[in-house]
Amino acid sequence: MKKSSIINIVFNVLGKAFGYVCKNDKRAKDLFFALPKHLTINMGIYGESTYISLEKTENQILKVKPTKENADLEVLFKTRYAARLVLLGKISVSESFARHDILLKGDINTAVRLVRIINIIEYYLFPRIITYKFLPKMQKEISSFKVYGFTLFGNSKNCKIDNFNAKIKNVTNKNAEKHNKDTDGSDKNLEKLQNVEKVSEKV
Repeated sequence: MKKSSIINIVFNVLGKAFGYVCKNDKRAKDLFFALPKHLTINMGIYGESTYISLEKTENQILKVKPTKENADLEVLFKTRYAARLVLLGKISVSESFARHDILLKGDINTAVRLVRIINIIEYYLFPRIITYKFLPKMQKEISSFKVYGFTLFGNSKNCKIDNFNAKIKNVTNKNAEKHNKDTDGSDKNLEKLQNVEKVSEKV
C-alpha cells in the first residue's frame, strides 16, 4: 500500500525535531537520558511499511533507513485515521493508547518515556489553540520558530545532546578520588611523623 503523504511528512518532522528538542528542553533531555543507551524505534501504521525509524545512541537520536529486523521498540497505529488524529493534533498519544488505537512491541516503560518526549515535541510544533485540548500548559524553554527552522534546515547528525548531570558527576568523582589520594598521602606522612616521635622518645 502506498504511504500517506501527510502522515509521512508529519512523522519525518517529528523525527527531525526529536533530537533538537531533547538537546534544548531540560524535561525532554532528562527523559532522553532515561531511555536505554542504544535503542532502535520504528513508528508507522499496522499493515503498512514503517514510516520512520529512529536510532538512539549515547548522545544522539538519528533518523535511519528502516530495516526488516525488528526494532527494540515498535509503535504502530492500527489505522491511518488513528494516526491522523494524533499527528494532526486532534488527540494526544496517551489518549490514542487509551482508545486502543496503537499497537506496542517492546518495553512499556521505554514507551511511556517516548510518549512523554513526543508530547513535549508536539507542544512546540502545534499552536496552543490546538494543544490546550490534550496537553497541560508548559513553559517553553526554546522558541517554536527555532524548532521549525531546525526541522527545515538543520542536520540531526550535528545535534549532540550533552548530559550535564553526568559531567558534574564525573567531575565530582574525580575530585573525590583526588581528595582520597591527598588524604592517603597525609595519613602516611602522619604515620612517619609518629614513628619518628617514638624513636626520639626511646633515645
